[in-house]
Amino acid sequence: MTVFVATSSAVGVYDTTLFSAHAVQHMLLQMAAPVPLGMAAPITLALRALPLPPRKLMLKVVHSRLVRVLTHPLVTFALFVVSPFVLYYSPLYEATLRSDLLHDANHVHFLLIGCLFFWPLLGVDPLPNRMPYIFRFLLFLGLAPMHVLLGIPLMLSSEIIAGEYYRELGRTWGPSLLTDQFIGGGILWIFADVVSVIFLIAFGTQWLRHDRRESRRIDRQLDREHGTSPTMRPWWEQPAAPGGPAGQQETTGGRDPRRAHPGS
Repeated sequence: MTVFVATSSAVGVYDTTLFSAHAVQHMLLQMAAPVPLGMAAPITLALRALPLPPRKLMLKVVHSRLVRVLTHPLVTFALFVVSPFVLYYSPLYEATLRSDLLHDANHVHFLLIGCLFFWPLLGVDPLPNRMPYIFRFLLFLGLAPMHVLLGIPLMLSSEIIAGEYYRELGRTWGPSLLTDQFIGGGILWIFADVVSVIFLIAFGTQWLRHDRRESRRIDRQLDREHGTSPTMRPWWEQPAAPGGPAGQQETTGGRDPRRAHPGS
């Protein structure tokens, strides 16, 4: 749904006319769409639904050296952070506005980079380079200053990026080119923070569930090691049998355990 809104709604219609519309599209594809896609665990679903030959092929791809490199935390962080700066501060952005092929490839690029970054952080699918939750949290926090460094310079700049292209459009409606760029820079900054809150909610839920599962696993392991599981406890620590005292007498052969020793 998020991908549809980004590419096939009014956002997609005006993404080559208004920089602000492009900024919304950028955030939807790179920041918003990958989170629910990752929570849906598409790789896990495919591994369960596909027949054996395609499943084996997918497992080989997932555990291949290329995927291990592309999903490494430092690699995904660098790609996620550097890509927007390369796009907006080079002639590449104007090239994507003038070429339909590059424009569509840019959409795919945004979505792929977002998935490469967020899916290992969510840890739902069986991807390599699984990281501890605290490291995932710190890595995500490192994004906060990057969006500030991307958005604020665009808001304060007096030079229009891809200015030649936008002037050729001869647009006579809507905000001026400079105002539109100011709005777009603000969207790249503030929208990222809003999406970050959504991700942190999803991430926190995953972390809490993991801690609960880990606590139950440790409890079971301690029970086995110390012989405190119900089947290994002494008879005096066993749960009361149905019937109260009668059940106790059955457990001790009909004798009251308090009379087992004289003077008790």
